Amino acid sequence: MQSENNSGKITMKNLIIEAPEIPLCINGKEFSFVPDSDFAERISLLADEAGKRAEECKDAENEVTEASAFLSYAIDTLIGDGAVVKIFGDVLPDPLDLCDILGYIADVFHSYRRRRLNRLKEGSEW
Repeated sequence: MQSENNSGKITMKNLIIEAPEIPLCINGKEFSFVPDSDFAERISLLADEAGKRAEECKDAENEVTEASAFLSYAIDTLIGDGAVVKIFGDVLPDPLDLCDILGYIADVFHSYRRRRLNRLKEGSEW
Protein backbone atom coordinates (compact mmCIF):
# COMPACT_ATOMS: atom_id res chain seq x y z
CA MET A 1 0.00 0.00 0.00
CA GLN A 2 1.27 3.41 -0.84
CA SER A 3 0.29 6.87 0.28
CA GLU A 4 1.47 10.35 -0.51
CA ASN A 5 2.68 12.50 2.39
CA ASN A 6 2.79 16.32 2.61
CA SER A 7 6.11 16.53 0.78
CA GLY A 8 4.66 14.75 -2.23
CA LYS A 9 6.81 11.68 -1.65
CA ILE A 10 5.22 8.27 -1.87
CA THR A 11 5.75 6.14 1.20
CA MET A 12 4.88 2.53 1.87
CA LYS A 13 2.42 1.61 4.59
CA ASN A 14 2.62 -1.67 6.39
CA LEU A 15 -0.16 -4.19 6.05
CA ILE A 16 -0.36 -6.40 9.09
CA ILE A 17 -2.74 -9.33 9.01
CA GLU A 18 -3.31 -10.88 12.38
CA ALA A 19 -5.40 -13.90 13.19
CA PRO A 20 -8.67 -12.57 14.53
CA GLU A 21 -9.85 -13.52 17.98
CA ILE A 22 -13.52 -14.29 18.16
CA PRO A 23 -15.04 -13.21 21.49
CA LEU A 24 -17.56 -15.37 23.32
CA CYS A 25 -19.64 -14.59 26.37
CA ILE A 26 -20.95 -17.68 28.16
CA ASN A 27 -22.87 -17.33 31.39
CA GLY A 28 -21.43 -13.84 31.81
CA LYS A 29 -17.83 -15.07 31.43
CA GLU A 30 -15.66 -13.92 28.53
CA PHE A 31 -13.62 -16.23 26.32
CA SER A 32 -12.15 -16.09 22.84
CA PHE A 33 -10.70 -18.33 20.18
CA VAL A 34 -8.75 -17.93 16.96
CA PRO A 35 -10.82 -19.40 14.09
CA ASP A 36 -7.93 -20.86 12.12
CA SER A 37 -7.33 -24.27 10.57
CA ASP A 38 -5.98 -25.59 13.89
CA PHE A 39 -9.28 -24.73 15.55
CA ALA A 40 -11.20 -26.47 12.75
CA GLU A 41 -8.96 -29.51 13.16
CA ARG A 42 -9.62 -29.61 16.92
CA ILE A 43 -13.38 -29.53 16.29
CA SER A 44 -13.04 -32.37 13.79
CA LEU A 45 -10.90 -34.50 16.12
CA LEU A 46 -13.27 -33.92 19.03
CA ALA A 47 -16.27 -34.91 16.88
CA ASP A 48 -14.50 -38.12 15.83
CA GLU A 49 -13.59 -38.89 19.43
CA ALA A 50 -17.18 -38.26 20.57
CA GLY A 51 -18.44 -40.75 17.97
CA LYS A 52 -15.97 -43.41 19.09
CA ARG A 53 -16.82 -42.91 22.74
CA ALA A 54 -20.55 -43.14 22.03
CA GLU A 55 -20.06 -46.49 20.29
CA GLU A 56 -17.88 -47.85 23.09
CA CYS A 57 -20.05 -46.76 26.01
CA LYS A 58 -22.49 -49.58 26.75
CA ASP A 59 -23.06 -48.93 30.46
CA ALA A 60 -26.00 -46.53 30.83
CA GLU A 61 -25.09 -45.76 34.45
CA ASN A 62 -21.67 -44.42 33.49
CA GLU A 63 -22.78 -42.94 30.18
CA VAL A 64 -23.90 -39.57 31.59
CA THR A 65 -20.78 -39.23 33.74
CA GLU A 66 -18.47 -40.11 30.86
CA ALA A 67 -20.36 -37.84 28.46
CA SER A 68 -20.14 -34.92 30.89
CA ALA A 69 -16.42 -35.49 31.39
CA PHE A 70 -15.80 -35.62 27.63
CA LEU A 71 -17.97 -32.56 26.92
CA SER A 72 -16.12 -30.60 29.61
CA TYR A 73 -12.81 -31.71 28.09
CA ALA A 74 -13.98 -30.61 24.63
CA ILE A 75 -15.02 -27.16 25.85
CA ASP A 76 -11.73 -26.68 27.70
CA THR A 77 -9.84 -27.81 24.57
CA LEU A 78 -11.63 -25.27 22.37
CA ILE A 79 -11.77 -22.15 24.55
CA GLY A 80 -9.17 -22.72 27.25
CA ASP A 81 -8.29 -24.92 30.17
CA GLY A 82 -10.58 -24.32 33.11
CA ALA A 83 -13.36 -22.81 30.98
CA VAL A 84 -16.03 -25.15 32.35
CA VAL A 85 -15.06 -24.38 35.94
CA LYS A 86 -15.08 -20.67 35.12
CA ILE A 87 -18.56 -20.96 33.59
CA PHE A 88 -20.20 -23.15 36.24
CA GLY A 89 -18.09 -22.62 39.36
CA ASP A 90 -18.81 -25.29 41.95
CA VAL A 91 -22.04 -26.40 40.26
CA LEU A 92 -21.94 -29.76 38.50
CA PRO A 93 -22.82 -28.93 34.88
CA ASP A 94 -25.73 -30.65 33.20
CA PRO A 95 -24.67 -32.56 30.06
CA LEU A 96 -27.30 -30.74 28.00
CA ASP A 97 -25.89 -27.39 29.07
CA LEU A 98 -22.46 -28.59 28.01
CA CYS A 99 -23.90 -29.63 24.63
CA ASP A 100 -25.48 -26.18 24.27
CA ILE A 101 -22.10 -24.54 24.92
CA LEU A 102 -20.37 -26.72 22.32
CA GLY A 103 -23.15 -25.96 19.85
CA TYR A 104 -22.77 -22.24 20.52
CA ILE A 105 -18.99 -22.38 19.95
CA ALA A 106 -19.46 -24.35 16.72
CA ASP A 107 -22.18 -21.96 15.49
CA VAL A 108 -19.99 -18.91 16.10
CA PHE A 109 -17.05 -20.59 14.35
CA HIS A 110 -19.07 -21.69 11.31
CA SER A 111 -20.77 -18.29 11.06
CA TYR A 112 -17.36 -16.60 10.95
CA ARG A 113 -16.13 -19.02 8.26
CA ARG A 114 -19.27 -18.45 6.15
CA ARG A 115 -18.81 -14.67 6.34
CA ARG A 116 -15.20 -15.01 5.20
CA LEU A 117 -16.13 -17.33 2.33
CA ASN A 118 -18.90 -14.97 1.24
CA ARG A 119 -16.42 -12.11 1.30
CA LEU A 120 -14.10 -14.09 -0.95
CA LYS A 121 -16.95 -14.90 -3.33
CA GLU A 122 -17.97 -11.23 -3.51
CA GLY A 123 -14.39 -10.23 -4.28
CA SER A 124 -13.82 -12.95 -6.86
CA GLU A 125 -14.44 -10.49 -9.72
CA TRP A 126 -11.11 -8.71 -9.15
